[in-house]
Amino acid sequence: MNGLGLLFIAAILAIGAQAHATTHPNPLENEALFDTSDVVVHGLVVESRVEADAAGRPVTISTVFPFDVFKGTPGATLTLRQLGGVLPDGRFFVVPGRPEYAPGDEVLVFAVPHPDGDYQTAELSAGRFEVRYDDAGEPFAVSTTPAAVGGRWNNGASATWRIDGLVNIAGGGLAETAGAIAAWNNEPHSDIAYQVIPSGSNTIHLDALTSPCGWTTCISGGGVIGCGGYGGFGSHVWRGEQYSTITHGEMWLRSYCTLGGFDSITTQSVITHELGHTLGLGHPAQDDTRPPDACPGDQGLAIMRSTVQHRLSLGTDDSDAVRWLYGDGGSSCEGDPPSGDVVVLTAPSTPPRGEIAVLRATVTSTVPIRWVKFFVDDPGTGGELLKCTDKSAAFACNYKPTRAGVHRLRARAYTLSGLLAESAVVTMTVQQ
Repeated sequence: MNGLGLLFIAAILAIGAQAHATTHPNPLENEALFDTSDVVVHGLVVESRVEADAAGRPVTISTVFPFDVFKGTPGATLTLRQLGGVLPDGRFFVVPGRPEYAPGDEVLVFAVPHPDGDYQTAELSAGRFEVRYDDAGEPFAVSTTPAAVGGRWNNGASATWRIDGLVNIAGGGLAETAGAIAAWNNEPHSDIAYQVIPSGSNTIHLDALTSPCGWTTCISGGGVIGCGGYGGFGSHVWRGEQYSTITHGEMWLRSYCTLGGFDSITTQSVITHELGHTLGLGHPAQDDTRPPDACPGDQGLAIMRSTVQHRLSLGTDDSDAVRWLYGDGGSSCEGDPPSGDVVVLTAPSTPPRGEIAVLRATVTSTVPIRWVKFFVDDPGTGGELLKCTDKSAAFACNYKPTRAGVHRLRARAYTLSGLLAESAVVTMTVQQ
């Protein structure tokens, strides 16, 4: 097998570990991305330009010259249409998690048809890999996540929305949409005013079988389950920082293949997440344009994480972000501790080097916990997790620091559905 064949296999094997789509219940299975893609190409980006689509939204059109075609028949070149970009007149549209292509990029692309013709990257940025070469000249693929452009409504986030379609669950998703809007509107320290009316200016697509967000099929397992974005024109200064001025938004929820394919809580959580994108929020830890994070360590509780949360309430990271953009500028660190599903990690503050330190996690939750995992934020610090009890009510782990210095530790609680909550980072200063 030649180098390109090895590159293809390596890229396939890497996909399952990526979590870059704007919202998904689980990363798509390795073979599934290949199977559901119509075209798989390794090639060079030779052109990228921005045009307006039929709805007036900016669309970035990129041309890839194929070096090798692993699936499909794209022709002499592969044309990719990706919603988003900036038009020459200054109008913009932003979709967090959208893949970006620049002339000169060598890429491995998994593509599906675009509703307006040509192709689009499958599963947003999960279908785009950058090709690089090691010192021996062997190719390898790297998945990258573009950061969103910082945006903000300058009218207090007052906007009307209309609903297009109904979710394939009991009630059609109307109650879940109302709950998602209420989650943002009811943040007590902000002035967000979203409203659903029949003649709303912005659209919530609740049954999108196709979309400009990298899918052309319904969803029954892993993959992108929704996407959202915002558009506008010009910019303004808020709290000393420059923001693109949002004037409209749009969100898509992927069609469910079966009735109740995802439950009510998951559905509402996804809608809340995508509406968060229309407010100008990106993904925690993936987007350095988010508002200043005054309370590090609470991103695991955020509705705006790129993986779906099985919860209805905002996390403190979400609240702090909209308080900065649309409210009093305060943070949860200044007030009461976070409520809801919480993991609290405790550890000795100054243990001696080489001696066992006992880590304990206390979980407050309204749902059963399947297990708790303990992590070392920087394994290079020098330490080893030993004899962890993570599947009972007494969540504990022995940690043996092998080097002096600051050790950063955290814990995550999981249910049968996946990640529930993450603790704040706990630091230990290990003595000689």
